[in-house]
Amino acid sequence: MKELCSCDCCSKPHAGYVTPWCSLLHGQDDSCAVLHLWYKIPMIQDEIDKRSSYLGKFRRTEEAQHLLDLIRFSKDEENMFIPMAKAAMADVFDVLFPNMPRHEKAYWWNEGKETAEFTDNPLPSPAVTFYAGQYVKYNNDLYKAIEDGSSDDFAGKLVPTEDYRNSMHYGILWRCKSNINAVEPLDVAIFETLVARIIYKWLEYAYPDEAPRFLNQYNEGLAVIRTRASILDGPKIVNRIPRML
Repeated sequence: MKELCSCDCCSKPHAGYVTPWCSLLHGQDDSCAVLHLWYKIPMIQDEIDKRSSYLGKFRRTEEAQHLLDLIRFSKDEENMFIPMAKAAMADVFDVLFPNMPRHEKAYWWNEGKETAEFTDNPLPSPAVTFYAGQYVKYNNDLYKAIEDGSSDDFAGKLVPTEDYRNSMHYGILWRCKSNINAVEPLDVAIFETLVARIIYKWLEYAYPDEAPRFLNQYNEGLAVIRTRASILDGPKIVNRIPRML
């Protein structure tokens, strides 16, 4: 998923709509915007389950009609998936970091997983507490807390937010010269590379014969990310001193 984020905090603190980048954008003179690329962990798990299932379905031996049970990387294997996904995310960071802000955190894993929940009817007893930066589900709507508070004291402390929970997040600097046409291709390349890297590491355990193919896909994906991030960054401006011939 992708969005170009500007933030009302730049001009009106605690106003309007909160993104994970409010503190990063606040007070920046360049563009007050960041390209937010984020990937829902359940979506990545579903894609890996699908692709590994197809792979297992079409692989067979003399003893077995298919190898689905052997090769499939299902959601039941979360204890293996989580460290593999974190490592894949970090590897993609190695390619993206030249395009990422350095003055604030622009890299989140599984950001904001804990959520405080309460309703008006009935009000909870004892009161539900929340802290600044936490997700709060109030009357089935999702908010971000901008101050510490509780279900007895939340007026002016909650602002609406997109559901960024259970996701991988990258923030890319957005400048006036950034190429909007590169956003979609870059987003696709990151998703494909994350998936390929995780399947590769799984197949090293489950079915090593197929692992090199996904390693090649992963390495190709890193190269594509590097190329598309360079395109996104826009043309390089070179100052030349005119010379009289």
